Amino acid sequence: MRLVIVRHGETLWNRHNKLQGQTDIPVSKKGLQQSKMLAKRLKNENIDVIYTSRLKRAVRTAIEIKKFHKNAKLVREKGLNEMSWGIWEGLKWDYIKKEYKNLYEKREKDRFNFKIPKGESPKLLKNRLKNILNKIIDHNKNNTVLIVGHGGVNRTILGILLKWNNKKILSVKLHNASITILNVKNNKTMMHLFNSKRHLS
Repeated sequence: MRLVIVRHGETLWNRHNKLQGQTDIPVSKKGLQQSKMLAKRLKNENIDVIYTSRLKRAVRTAIEIKKFHKNAKLVREKGLNEMSWGIWEGLKWDYIKKEYKNLYEKREKDRFNFKIPKGESPKLLKNRLKNILNKIIDHNKNNTVLIVGHGGVNRTILGILLKWNNKKILSVKLHNASITILNVKNNKTMMHLFNSKRHLS
C-alpha cells in the first residue's frame, strides 16, 4: 500500500496558537489556498481512496484534493479526528501554564499518559489510531491511500508505522498542508517523503 498522509490547511486557531483538538474550526482563507496548492501537488498521484477526519478543516482539505481524483472514494472517518484537548481547547499554552498550573505540571511529568479532563491522552489517541490503521491497511493492500489528518493524528500514525518511541512521536511537528509518503507492505514501512511543503512556496 502506498500511503500519502497530509495535514489540513491552516485555521485561524493554528495561526494564533490555540489548542484545537476536536473543536470544529474551519480552514482560514490562507488554509483554503494551502489546500488548493496541496491538491495541485497531488493531482498526478493515482489515489484510490481518501480517508479524512470528520472535522471541517480536514474535510475541506480532502474535498479540494478529490477535485483532481473524481473516482477516489471519500471516507469520513471519526477515528481520524484530532486528539481531544478537553477543557483546554481554545486556550493558549501561556494561559494554561498560569491558570492550570498543577494540571500542567502533572502533564509535564508524563506527557504521553496524561489525560486532560474531558479529553484524551496521547496514549488513548495511539490506541484509537492503531485500530483505524489496521482496518485501512487490511482493506487497501494494493491501493494508494490518502489520509487527511491533523498534527497529533499524523505524527502518531507515523510513529505506529515506523515504530517510533513515544517521546519521538510527541516531538515531531508537521506543517499545515504538508505531505508525507510511505510504502507499507508485509508489516514493513519505508518513508519516501517527510513533511514536504515545497508546493506552498
